[in-house]
Amino acid sequence: MKTCKCQGPCCCRPCICCPPCPPPPSPPTPSPSPPCNPLPYRTFLSVVYDPNGGAGGFTDTNIPIFSLYQIKTPAQAGISRTGYTFTAWNTQPDGSGDAYTPGQRVWLASVLILYAQWAPEPPGSPPPGINAAHGGDAMVSGTGNRGCTVIVTFPYGAQLMAVVKKGGSWSIALPEGLTLMEGQTISAVQICSGMTESPPAVTTVLPHPGYTVSGLVSPVAFDCLGLGPDFLRLFDVIVELRETFRTPAPPALHTVAVPADGVGLGAFTIPNVPEGEYVLYIKRPGYLTRSMNVTVSAAAAAPGTLTVFLTPPGPADHGVFNLWAGDVNNNLFIDNSDFLAIMEAFGARYPNPPYAPNLDLNADGMIDNDDLALATANVNLGATDYPGAEDVDIYV
Repeated sequence: MKTCKCQGPCCCRPCICCPPCPPPPSPPTPSPSPPCNPLPYRTFLSVVYDPNGGAGGFTDTNIPIFSLYQIKTPAQAGISRTGYTFTAWNTQPDGSGDAYTPGQRVWLASVLILYAQWAPEPPGSPPPGINAAHGGDAMVSGTGNRGCTVIVTFPYGAQLMAVVKKGGSWSIALPEGLTLMEGQTISAVQICSGMTESPPAVTTVLPHPGYTVSGLVSPVAFDCLGLGPDFLRLFDVIVELRETFRTPAPPALHTVAVPADGVGLGAFTIPNVPEGEYVLYIKRPGYLTRSMNVTVSAAAAAPGTLTVFLTPPGPADHGVFNLWAGDVNNNLFIDNSDFLAIMEAFGARYPNPPYAPNLDLNADGMIDNDDLALATANVNLGATDYPGAEDVDIYV
């Protein structure tokens, strides 16, 4: 029988003389490993917005690490500072760190603290003054600081600017095609050198105050008696302004008594007349009523005023609306019926009948040859013979 040699407790190969090899030992059980966390950063980060002398503040939290983050504006962070303008964010309060601007995008790898950076605001300009504006005005004006710029915003958004003059005033003509109307608003701001824009000054357009119609009247056409201007002194005259022609005659809108001034002329003014077409009547008992068309508008007024100055169209009037004596029966014509009325009261003295003011053409208290002479000078004249009265419908 073949024999084998045993080597230690285990045979090198199966052999009768050797015991079987023991089973190999089991490998040791490994202990569990801790979870892998190789980086010392947190999973979520935050961005802190510090007002740095201002008011408010904000912390933006739960921002994933390594995410792309957009820097907020001061308004989004709820931060403000009165009298200062925000300039930037910085990682240091004194601005010596890294600067960031609102809207900038950054990769966020750690907590970020941002400090607001501020610059003092320049002083504000004082607001301008706006003079009262009325419907129909062609210009807006006001006051301000010399050399400053005033920007006016008109109704419907149109804007124009002017520089304040040496005297502290400014004026701007209305934009073409714009008409101011009652109740509209006009605003103006002022900007001075080195200063910010002023708060707006606002005014509401007022109703148009109306125009003043003015002129001069005299009760005689000329010195027919050769007695000079002292004799032809002014007697009380009535001036009426009525709306343009209608039937029946419209009522007088304005009636003005022009008192005697003793020198032959009298000025009359009719205030607060709205724009429109009118007929002006000048009346005196015993005199031929004079009438004329009157257009009251901004175009008819003198530039820069609210006054319509009436100018007689005839050169013989010399700037005065003369009345012709002799229409004692007020029928708008000087004829034989007027002479007959004067003759019937000839020699009468005030206050005894048949004296009447309309017959006493020179107002001397007596019906006499002077009155006849005044009427004779104007015989056969009618109300339509006055210069400029050809197209006027006359209401007595």
